[in-house]
Amino acid sequence: MKNELKIVIRVYFEKLRTTVGWKGLINDPFMDNSFDINQGLRIARNLFLTINDLALPTAGKFLDMITPQYVADLTSWGAIGARTTESQVHRELASGLCCPLGFKNGTDGTIKVAIDAINAAKAAHCFLSVTKLGHSAIVNTIGNDDCHIIMRGAKKPNYSESDIQAVKESLEKSGLSAQIMIDFSHANCYKQYKKHLEVAEMLLIKYVKVKKQSLR
Repeated sequence: MKNELKIVIRVYFEKLRTTVGWKGLINDPFMDNSFDINQGLRIARNLFLTINDLALPTAGKFLDMITPQYVADLTSWGAIGARTTESQVHRELASGLCCPLGFKNGTDGTIKVAIDAINAAKAAHCFLSVTKLGHSAIVNTIGNDDCHIIMRGAKKPNYSESDIQAVKESLEKSGLSAQIMIDFSHANCYKQYKKHLEVAEMLLIKYVKVKKQSLR
């Protein structure tokens, strides 16, 4: 696995809240309700630069349409969360990003919303946004061919062989590459972080099994 495993630093500066709460480093960097967003953006970008200077790839999550203008150029891989996978503006954003991006399955476990999102992000779009200088502008994108699905579970885990096979078939039926990422967190670990390694070990066993079968 040492020649196949890729370490990517998870750098999430924004947090989507179910109701209210701390929204992340960019929104409130000092966690004191001062909401010094200017400083939050500076801290975030400086950290991204530091990590990139170490030749390490970064992973970020995109929650709004403005923040990416400050950090997307330093992001190696991005994610759109389960709550926003159905959002048209997030699909438009994805179509213009220069990095691979994953759409998570819906909070109810449905994968169709993620497959629809991948197809939407592959297409060209024209929409209202802002430039890097903060000016309103009409943006034209050419589409992003490097999008995939992220399995994050729902009411129960969804990383079993049958789950993965079902997603693979659905992707192929939609004319998409069967590129699937498994999220060790959320429902796949029953929201217990100590189970992350357990999920990883189970998936590694499955991976080795499939690898051996392909070599026969």
